Amino acid sequence: MRGNIKKEHLLLGAVMTAWLVLVQWGFGAIQSDQTARTRDSLASLLRSELAQSNFDYLTRSLMELRKARVLDCVQLELLAPRRMSISSLESPACANSVPSWLLRGEDVLFELSAASGARFRLSYRSLNSVFFDLGLWSSRAGGLLLFALLFYGLQMRARLSLKLAEAERQNAERVFSMAARLAHDIRSPLSALAVVASVLPPEMGKQRTLMQNAVTRINGIAADILSDYRGQTQAAKSSVAFDVLPVIEQILSEKRATAPVGSLQIGFEDKPRRELHVQGDADEFARVISNLVNNSIEASAPSARVSISIAEEGEWVQIRIDDNGQGFSAEALTQLRTSSEGFTSKQGQSSSGYGLGLKGAREFVQHYRGKIHLTNDALLGGARVELSLPRATV
Repeated sequence: MRGNIKKEHLLLGAVMTAWLVLVQWGFGAIQSDQTARTRDSLASLLRSELAQSNFDYLTRSLMELRKARVLDCVQLELLAPRRMSISSLESPACANSVPSWLLRGEDVLFELSAASGARFRLSYRSLNSVFFDLGLWSSRAGGLLLFALLFYGLQMRARLSLKLAEAERQNAERVFSMAARLAHDIRSPLSALAVVASVLPPEMGKQRTLMQNAVTRINGIAADILSDYRGQTQAAKSSVAFDVLPVIEQILSEKRATAPVGSLQIGFEDKPRRELHVQGDADEFARVISNLVNNSIEASAPSARVSISIAEEGEWVQIRIDDNGQGFSAEALTQLRTSSEGFTSKQGQSSSGYGLGLKGAREFVQHYRGKIHLTNDALLGGARVELSLPRATV
């Protein structure tokens, strides 16, 4: 954000500089044109027979031009046929030179030969009109005032942005702190559940395995929350090569066990005949698959049918999840490509968290250089989610 503010200040400075240069160039061109016109008029005056024969008339003419603020600091000399000073009209200001960038007039010196053979040398300082000075300084002051207003606006916006960023940071810290406390406190009851699962009788082996797997997954979620709270990056988390089939089978077992009787048909459409390994965090992968299957079940209720396919496509492992729901909305298909927030993928539902599963899936596959694709071409007539992850060699 600070970098953007600095760029805006630099851009504002460049625009202001360009404006002052444009004003300087435009009024400088006007001043040069006025000076040239005055010089031509004085040259015509010196060439006139009346001026050459009557130096008093010539001096009075120059005095009138000085009173009219057309010129100042006049020095007129006759160089031939004999050298003499004809007129010297100066003011106290003539002792000081004027910087050219101020556009307060130009110093002019030229010599002229008349038809009679007389040669004159004239030096003077051309003066600009009151309207010229008013326009010049108004343009300069207006540009500087606009610059000051824009700079003040940028400063106020920068302060507001910093305040908003600080408020967001504090809010995020509160959320992370609350999540970390929850993740920490939940470990005690999870430990109790783990103990209960370990003492279940042998005839309840299926339930024991299901409970132990659930406790392990919840512990993994709590550990990830604590890692995020402590600032651990995704790259610092465990990343190993694992077989995707056992992980997905465990997820499907949980869904079958927790679904009401007769409300869910879930299974494999196609299973690999050999192990297919991908590189990543197996616990996070399990959560991604679980969330996607949950999305399919919710979108297809009350009689959900979900089909899973795992296949090897060259150097990729492709996982496809089909359901018999209403399919993805057009908004979901657009937001998956453009939005970084959670959104809903179910027709007619609000976006109150349902799309976090798709958001998490996208973040997971992107982190491990994979791809995600959404369509409404499922074999069961609903939505299809395809995850493609690079196959890892073991």
